[in-house]
Amino acid sequence: AQSHPYVQGLRFGYSNTGNDMDITFTSPATGHRVYSMTRDISLSSNTAKAPLQSTIRAALIKKYGPPSAPPQKVGETENYYWIFGSKGRKSCTYRCRQSNGASAALKNGVVLEIDATMYESERDPTRAASLSLQLYDYWNQNIDMVTATKELKDAAVKLYKSAKTVSAPAL
Repeated sequence: AQSHPYVQGLRFGYSNTGNDMDITFTSPATGHRVYSMTRDISLSSNTAKAPLQSTIRAALIKKYGPPSAPPQKVGETENYYWIFGSKGRKSCTYRCRQSNGASAALKNGVVLEIDATMYESERDPTRAASLSLQLYDYWNQNIDMVTATKELKDAAVKLYKSAKTVSAPAL
């Protein structure tokens, strides 16, 4: 079998604007699908022009619906989590983040996770300095691992079956 190069991930950096995006793909075996994306957005270096945190919060809720758990304030950041199962948004308690990987997330019934972290302005804590959005598609990531494992097992069986039996030399 011939191997083909593929792109595992892309990073787009806009250093002059403070906006970055990372995209990670599954292997070509599963259609080379996106399974995670991160976007970091610098909102404004001018505190007076930076959007209010309440405006950002309202826009996130309008787009994704109510968070799956209450927002978590940690120092200068405010974190929001949305988790979705196959039948829609799921609720969770304090810590929604599915940090144990795709298999554990799917076992918990989570197929998609969206995390948003809003960073407050140093000069005016009611304003947002930046926003980081992360999306994890655990379904695509898990399909990739299952498919890769199956392909590896199939290749090993094929290699084993094609091997010729060699007898030990007579002494």
